[in-house]
Amino acid sequence: TEPPLNPISNRIRTTQIYLEYFETPSIYFVPPSVLALYASGRLSGCVLDSGHGVTSCTPIVDGYAMPHGVSRMDIGGQHITEYFAFILSKMGEYHFQTTSELQTVRMIKEEQCTLNAFEVDTMLHPN
Repeated sequence: TEPPLNPISNRIRTTQIYLEYFETPSIYFVPPSVLALYASGRLSGCVLDSGHGVTSCTPIVDGYAMPHGVSRMDIGGQHITEYFAFILSKMGEYHFQTTSELQTVRMIKEEQCTLNAFEVDTMLHPN
């Protein structure tokens, strides 16, 4: 897989390494968002991918990512965790500064601040 908006120079260098050093017979690059959409059984859609430090939105039509429509924000899970720690510290006498304290905040965030796609779908389409 390759990240969205990956420069052509990176793709060329990666291809060169795989074909020459590892002697692979062929190579095919595909954005992870396309694979995520395939996994859901769809060929067209919009995939929102939020990672540790980056969030990207990729429109996909008939199995092909539309590079001109990709948007990227340098905000990810790490930033949400830091903001969550800031909110908690403003609410009381909590001060999250060490790595282990921020890990605790991350665990709270991941356990309590989740979005269940099935519940959202049920709310939107109550049949």
